[in-house]
Amino acid sequence: MTHRPAATPPFLVLLALALLALAPPWLLADDPLTPPTSPLTALLTPPDGPGLSIGNTSTGRLQQGIPIDRDGQALAQLPTHRRRQSHFGARSLTEVLQSTAEALQRRAPGPRLMLGDLSNQEGGDIRRHRSHRNGRDVDLAFFMRDQEGHPIEAQRFVRFDANGVGCDGACTFDLQRNWELVETLLSDHDQSLQYLFIYEPLRVLLLIHARDSGADPRLRRRAARVLRQPSDSAPHDDHYHLRVYCSVEDRLAGCQDRPPHWSWVQRTSRELAPHAQALGAALATASGEDRLLLLARIQTIAHPSAAPALIPLLTDPELSDATRDALQATGVNAQSFTPLLRVWQQKRDTPLAPRLLDWAAQTGHPWAPAWLTAVARGDGEQACQAARSLARLPPEQIIPYLVGLLDAPTACVQQQAQQALVAATAQQPPENQAPTAFWRAWWAEKRGTSRADWLMEAFRDGGLSISGLDDYTAVPALIDSITDGAEALSANAEFLLTAMTGHWVAAHAKPGDRQAAWRKWWHLNQPLFLP
Repeated sequence: MTHRPAATPPFLVLLALALLALAPPWLLADDPLTPPTSPLTALLTPPDGPGLSIGNTSTGRLQQGIPIDRDGQALAQLPTHRRRQSHFGARSLTEVLQSTAEALQRRAPGPRLMLGDLSNQEGGDIRRHRSHRNGRDVDLAFFMRDQEGHPIEAQRFVRFDANGVGCDGACTFDLQRNWELVETLLSDHDQSLQYLFIYEPLRVLLLIHARDSGADPRLRRRAARVLRQPSDSAPHDDHYHLRVYCSVEDRLAGCQDRPPHWSWVQRTSRELAPHAQALGAALATASGEDRLLLLARIQTIAHPSAAPALIPLLTDPELSDATRDALQATGVNAQSFTPLLRVWQQKRDTPLAPRLLDWAAQTGHPWAPAWLTAVARGDGEQACQAARSLARLPPEQIIPYLVGLLDAPTACVQQQAQQALVAATAQQPPENQAPTAFWRAWWAEKRGTSRADWLMEAFRDGGLSISGLDDYTAVPALIDSITDGAEALSANAEFLLTAMTGHWVAAHAKPGDRQAAWRKWWHLNQPLFLP
């Protein structure tokens, strides 16, 4: 006798169908135990996974650092360092190292790229270093040759003198192979490389070799910037110190780059823009704690694309402090100008007014100079602050506006305009001529020329011989012009020096200290510029 399964009662079938109709969609997914992430949660959640760099190079950390092969075919760690647990890096750094090492071997098989310390597996404090905290720093051994000129692989860090001689005369700095390293980094990883710290005399030897061997002038100019002897640590005469920028994934995880930001590095900023804009857009519909979380996330990513959405929140008493902090991190862009004007109408008589004027100047919007000039033609402290904000813009953009403020109704605005004109041009109106007439005539003659042209003419009028930005015989005299008690003259001399050489000195130092730094630098680098 065959037993048939009992039929399911019809009411149970109907009940099951009703429950399925009411069930949330995620319950029917392949993994019903994990509800889906909401769009807001996805925006607020930083990326997770191995090899993420978080914070800055001095106080940050590394999340599940990626180990390098300590004894690979193209890349290895020095025998002196292999017992240390310092062979971990951010994914972005380890990929640069492996790619560069393999490219060097393809280009010319020879000694491997030998590494010193990277970071600990989770970053943080590491012996012998003030940086190396978050996986974006690595020490590299120099390539070298023996007394017969044969390439040899480094087994330890070797100190080289200003002539490129080391090992008590038994080895030399391999100019060809070391330049190939620099060239490969700048050709293949120009969007990642921030610094390659090195002893200044070795830097000069490398750049002279690059020039004499016919290397690409564009790469040489970039190399002159990224190759640099640090001013606050050892001279790096026995190794390179390579540092890479935060990757896009690192920035989303909270990685913080410090200046300088080279003009040719655009990738990270471009790829972060959509995420920053999405965070800004979410502020419009979020409320309560979610808005504070969004502001904190925007501050972490620090991208100006979020700024236009932040600015309206400056009028909200509960969010104004957090919004100012976020704007301080993101900076502003041209799209921020119109929202700033709207907030200005409400906050012009509050302590926030000076910051609004400065932000308006920083937007880079073509209407910003005209608007600041209009505010400066008013009265009171707002007018004076607007003139100060205007004076911080590039001189080529603001000369006619400053000239127009020489007859402003407020004395402090007239003074600000006159000081800014003198500082930007190195010109001084004669005592027997009205300042407004002088500056109008001067601008009518100079309109369309560059600031470098104005300054060279002013220095020639002062007795300094300089025929153009390629007249390097004028460098010593320009350096002599950097003196204590003459900030405007010093700043203009340094403007020309940087325009001529691509070098700069820390602006926070006193003029006398900057002059000494320039003299030292020129003494070493003169062979790069003069026959």
